[in-house]
Amino acid sequence: MQDEFIESMDLGKQQKVLFTMDSAFSVQILTGIAGLVLITCLCAYLLIYNIMYLSVAGNIRYYGLLQTIGMSGRQIGYLVWRQMLLIGGIGTAGGLMLGSVVSFGVVPSVVKALGIRMGRGGEITVAFHPLILLLTVLIAGITVYIAGRKPVKMAVMCSPMEALGYRPAVRADKRRRESMAGRGRSVSPAGRIWRMAKEQIAKDRKKAGIVILSLAAGMSVFLCMATLLCSQAAREYNPSYRDFDMVIKNDTVQKEEPEERLQIFDQELLGKLNGIDGIAEIAPLVYTEIAVPWEPGFADQWMREFYEMWMTIPYEDDLAEYKESPENFGSSLVGIGREDFEALNEMSPQPVDEEDFLSGKTCLLFRNGLDLKNSDVEGKSVTCTEYGNRENARTFEIAGLVDENAYTALLGYPPTIIVSRQAVEEFAEEPVIFKAGIRYEKQRLSIWERILQTGGYQPSDAGKETEDAILSVMEDSPFHRDYSYESRIRMMEEAKKAQGNMMEAGIGAALILALIGVMNYINTFVGNIQNRRVEIAVLESIGMTGRQVKKMLLLEGFLYAAGAWGVTAVLGTAVTYMIYQSMNYMDADFMIPLLPVLGMMALSAAVCVSVPAAAYRKIEKEGIVEYITMPC
Repeated sequence: MQDEFIESMDLGKQQKVLFTMDSAFSVQILTGIAGLVLITCLCAYLLIYNIMYLSVAGNIRYYGLLQTIGMSGRQIGYLVWRQMLLIGGIGTAGGLMLGSVVSFGVVPSVVKALGIRMGRGGEITVAFHPLILLLTVLIAGITVYIAGRKPVKMAVMCSPMEALGYRPAVRADKRRRESMAGRGRSVSPAGRIWRMAKEQIAKDRKKAGIVILSLAAGMSVFLCMATLLCSQAAREYNPSYRDFDMVIKNDTVQKEEPEERLQIFDQELLGKLNGIDGIAEIAPLVYTEIAVPWEPGFADQWMREFYEMWMTIPYEDDLAEYKESPENFGSSLVGIGREDFEALNEMSPQPVDEEDFLSGKTCLLFRNGLDLKNSDVEGKSVTCTEYGNRENARTFEIAGLVDENAYTALLGYPPTIIVSRQAVEEFAEEPVIFKAGIRYEKQRLSIWERILQTGGYQPSDAGKETEDAILSVMEDSPFHRDYSYESRIRMMEEAKKAQGNMMEAGIGAALILALIGVMNYINTFVGNIQNRRVEIAVLESIGMTGRQVKKMLLLEGFLYAAGAWGVTAVLGTAVTYMIYQSMNYMDADFMIPLLPVLGMMALSAAVCVSVPAAAYRKIEKEGIVEYITMPC
């Protein structure tokens, strides 16, 4: 969308549109938030529908008696709608009050925990618009109306005779009855109980589907929150190239005077760093200052494009000076190793021949934002001379352009030429190390630790000790003021600190939706038990023990949980992936955290099993006669 917008503006070479991080991904973030809002509305709809359905079903005889004394169906519908309006109004008002407390009290605290400051004093101000209030009331009203239509219709359409003899509809499947008759003698008692539990859920598939969908909605939101906060948390922030754990930079390279650019990574310092336990690899990048003499081919093409892109004066104004004194337009010759070349080659749309590059025959050029393509420079040659020594010259064949700025040292008007480290060492006597990537030894994890690992970078205590030792060596060097570093460990700690209490806030939102699903399940199962009192009494009267009845109910609860797991695994994961990618402005890998998911499954199973157990304990206190004679 942004690319299409930029193309439609028909910008010139020196015109650019830059998006801030918030603006660039605001559409994706708002889309993800809208998805969570839709799931919340779906959960609320399912809960309201289920409560209304159970309420109407429980009071259907009462509505039938009202019709016998002269109340019309229209009046009954008005009565039910009035009850819904009263309850919905009270709930909406309470929700608005609670939402106001959260918006004006909790939200600023969460934003401050993220490290965000606004205004002169850094205070967070909450903006409010009356349309938000109206939209909230409208959404709540529409949800209540849609969810209550069918229960109200059921109350209106039920005649007095049907109401007096009403029992929840059960869908009879002839093929299933015939199958039961054929297999009844061959199935063990445990198998019969398992089959009865499955068939009880299948009797009212619509109600069971609503409950499973409601539970799955809460689980899906939890899965989405846990995935966003775990997989895209601090461990996914990678500040370095080639996934190094630490990158140390020579800050003197950026100084203006050539004599101030020093070799801070001398042999003594490198020897001390190599002697630190826990370091697996040190990969230095070297450079030397060069000049690119003018020639009518590539050099003129590059400089002309550079001036059109970056300069406010025409190229012709400096052309004479460039031809006479190319040293005034310096650049750098960067040397990289085999691993760095392989990393660059993987990012390149057109791979470069490795043998030619490592032997010093070909080179790569840093594009530097110019409007040049590989086809514009491929096969051409670029000549460079040692800075201050025109006689030391070398020519390379151009193999392509790269955009990775990690391999740039000192940017100038002419191109930054990237060649093999061997070629730089042959060209210059003492190339300067401008950057060194350090990789720590990886801690061996057990199989169980690897299974529980949620992905991303997870520093070990040994890695922290290694990093402290590296910083100690750098601080003891004579150039302790002339370096800077990037650390994955430090970056992760800062990101975690910035994340603040977002994990708790996200889990809190998911728990609210999970509570809606659990309430839906409790209402359904308790109502189901009440409607099956006679059935349970008959089963016990023909020899089914209380333990078997309890086992059947527990299996029903477990099947509800398993159904919700299945829906979450398929639909929930798909929705989570889409929302994740819409908000994935850090290009983090999509990984589902195992421990939170296992905890969610265990908790949902415990809830789905404990509700039938509690309901049956209440029934156990009554006898068979009470089951049958108790009014529904």
